[in-house]
Order: sequence, then C-alpha cells, then structure tokens
Amino acid sequence: MAVNLAAIRARRAKIQRRKRRPPPQRQPDAIRMSYFAALRRLLLRAREILQEELLNQLPRLLSLARGEVLADSAFVVRIDADGPKRIKEAVDRAVARFSQEATGPRLERLARKVGEDTGRFHEKELNKQLRATLGIELPVFEPKMQARLDLFTERNVAYIETISTKYFDGVKKLVLGAVETGQRHEELAKEIKDLTGVAESDAKRVARDQVGKFFGALNQVRQQDLGINTYIWRTSQDNRVREEHEAREGKVFSWDDPPEDGHPGQPIQCRCYPEPNIQAFLEEIR
Repeated sequence: MAVNLAAIRARRAKIQRRKRRPPPQRQPDAIRMSYFAALRRLLLRAREILQEELLNQLPRLLSLARGEVLADSAFVVRIDADGPKRIKEAVDRAVARFSQEATGPRLERLARKVGEDTGRFHEKELNKQLRATLGIELPVFEPKMQARLDLFTERNVAYIETISTKYFDGVKKLVLGAVETGQRHEELAKEIKDLTGVAESDAKRVARDQVGKFFGALNQVRQQDLGINTYIWRTSQDNRVREEHEAREGKVFSWDDPPEDGHPGQPIQCRCYPEPNIQAFLEEIR
C-alpha cells in the first residue's frame, strides 16, 4: 500500500508539537442491530412455518397421548403409534419450506451486506483518525478486502444455518418428549416459547460477536498495510469493560504479538478498539 512519506514528514513537526491523540473510533452498533433484526425475522418466519405444519396440531396430539379424545380405542392406539412419525414428518416439511425461502443465495446476500456495511463504516472511522493525525486516507483499492469479505460471508452463512437447524431440532425434541410423557399443551407451549427466546439470544450473540470481530480484523489489516505496526489499547470507558481489558487501557501492543485473548475486538463481544500508534509510526519513517 503506497504511502506519501514526504507529505507525512512535512506534517510531523506540527503533529509532534500538538501530540494530538487520534479521535476515538465509534462502534458499529447500528450494523449489529440491523443484523440481529434480520436474523430475528428469519426465526419468526421459521416459527410461523412450524405453527402451520405442526404446532396447530399440538392440542390434539397431546390429548391423544393422554387418551383424552373420545374415539374408538383402536383409532386412538393407531394415532398414538403414528404420533412420533407424524411429528418428524411435520418438522421435515417445515424445514423444507423454510429452506426454500431462506436459500443459500439469500443468506449469502444478507451476510455479505453486513460485511460490506461494516467495511465501509470502518473505513470512515479509520480515515477520520488518519486525516486528523497524518493527513492521509486509505487507498481506494484494497486487495485483501475481498478475501476477508468472502471469509466473513461464508462463516456467517454457516452460523445462520446452525441457528435455524438448532431451533427446528429443539422444537422436534420438545414435542416428541411431550407426546411420550403426555405433557399438557400449555406447558409445552411455554417450553417452545422459551426455546424461541434462546434462539433469539443466539442470533443476538452472533450479530454482536461477528460484526465486532470483523471490525477488529479490519483494524489490523488496514493499519498494518499502512505500516502502522503497533497500537494503543482503548476501551469503551463504561462499566461493562472487562477488568483485564480495563487494565490494558492506554498500553501499547504490537500487531505481531497479541495479548493472550487476542487484539481488541477479537475476544467474544469485546468493544475495545486499537488506536493507531501514530507517534511510533512517525519515528519509524524518520
């Protein structure tokens, strides 16, 4: 990545006199929220399909399992014997319908958009810091970005598919267990609602963690491409900062020698960021 060293040197004396700290990086919170909202819509659609294919039949299935339906005994026994098979087939139909809507290309478009939005947001934030301290910006063409975006997309499609698969399998397990034990419909409905809440929590964790990790990875690759080899650890300065991260506030780290749990943004749900160590960079190019 070409850097105009002459222009940087011309500004060095002025910068060093001011000792100005780069402005802080904002976190991509809006992108995280948008990603979670999209994942939540997918889960709600999965629930709607399950409702149509299986959940609407639960009161009757559970009543049959308890022998409460007034019918010929042979009919009841036959339905009971077929119950697990019917449940599995209903879930399979729901999965097939969901897969037709949440296709691979659709999930890829969703994940790629999140990655692209994060990339543009990070570019704006890093350029803000570079302009304030070095008077430069990132180049228009970044050869490493496409490969990183492809990897982000592939990884997140797998996460989305895992969330939906886990949800469908969880509902099937709950319903099969309820039929076997004769559990009442009201109790099962609450358990399914709780399971839906767990799936949404998983989706929120993925949205927070993946956007944060990608944001952190972009900091590393872009700073190193510019020749900025060290950074200053900065926290979000609130009461949610982990103790071990709070202890790193203001300390210098090398991109080639990460802390035990990784660079800022790499630990799960870490909201810290690496401030470019501009003074060290200026000394290196003197």
